[in-house]
Amino acid sequence: MEGRTFMSDFLNLKTPRGFRAAGMSCGIKSSGAHDIAIFVSDGEATVVGMFTTNRVQAAPVRSSRERLSRNGGLGRAIVVTSGNANAATGAQGREVVEAICQEVSGAIGCDNDQVLIAQTGIIGIPLDQMVATSGAGAVTRRLAQPSWEDAARGMMTTDTHPKCAWRQVSIDGVVHTVAGFAKGVAMAAPAMATMIVVVLTDAKLGSAAAREALQSSVRDSFHQLNIDGCQSTNDSVFLMANGEAGGAEIGDGLSAKLFHEAVQGVCDDLVKQMAGDAEGGTKLIMVDVRGAVTRDDARMIARQVVGSNLVKCAIAGECPYWGRVIAEVGAAGVEIDPDNIAISFGPHLLCEKSLAVPFDHEGVTAYLKGREVVITVELNGGNESARAFGSDLTPEYVKINMEKS
Repeated sequence: MEGRTFMSDFLNLKTPRGFRAAGMSCGIKSSGAHDIAIFVSDGEATVVGMFTTNRVQAAPVRSSRERLSRNGGLGRAIVVTSGNANAATGAQGREVVEAICQEVSGAIGCDNDQVLIAQTGIIGIPLDQMVATSGAGAVTRRLAQPSWEDAARGMMTTDTHPKCAWRQVSIDGVVHTVAGFAKGVAMAAPAMATMIVVVLTDAKLGSAAAREALQSSVRDSFHQLNIDGCQSTNDSVFLMANGEAGGAEIGDGLSAKLFHEAVQGVCDDLVKQMAGDAEGGTKLIMVDVRGAVTRDDARMIARQVVGSNLVKCAIAGECPYWGRVIAEVGAAGVEIDPDNIAISFGPHLLCEKSLAVPFDHEGVTAYLKGREVVITVELNGGNESARAFGSDLTPEYVKINMEKS
């Protein structure tokens, strides 16, 4: 398998066969920045989705859930708008969603339920139906001259750059491509984040196999992201598979393993980009927990540590204070041996058997000045491990969020 991540190098992006994408500004954002995107499969594709677990769910989340239950697992398009979440907008919000999907389905010639929708932005403000609907028609016409970068930009809110990742994998002599596009740099806590993610592949998958690939990949990527401990009303992650690469349908066994690795690689790349672009953030934090009894134990502890405001502030200040880390390990609600924990910042061991050890202060300080910080927690209790992703907490984050954004 090969693949690279391009923070904004869409020129070298490899995309799956049989898909097109476009994006533009349609007037939702007063700034004039891109605010609508569309991803379309030329033929019917298997489509699955995962959504926020917030009990307050935006109109597009409700709509896409319902459409997935009615469309037999087959879809043609995903439309995304940004700048207005269309959340807590009542019946008017649902009407806007229906109008957008109706516009897209008519333009590309498919059943209305085969168009899924995601929206992101400010909560509680009605979205102008005429603006959104005319934008949906206009962006669909742009598919005649596709632009993946424009599509990725159309998803953005407070992101500073568009996000994409890809992988290619050969299965039984057939090369399959998986490409993903994402937005989301705040209101990011476990159970996904304020994210919209679209993963596309030209592999042939049934609904069950597609759902397993997506759920397993999200479990160890987006569910392990915590930028600020807040959860959104709009989180949506989709996987579309149109089978245009040819070859046999991917079911189980080695072919499924290889394909899952490709999807996982794309999701891992995207979640790192999201954490690295966090609102006000200066550092990407990754917490590796090893030696846990179960994988879920490792996941819980990693999320607890990466989500700690005290740990985030220490990393922002480039302070190697491991005491905050060990406190969060104990607060995760997991059964551990509290006297046998080791903690490292990068290659520097700071704590062993839950006690301080001599370390190179200059070396650790120099390490913490880097853009990426890896905190490793060794529990010495089992063989399972997991990683969580986050960012540091800075005054800039507070400044950005003192007003609605």
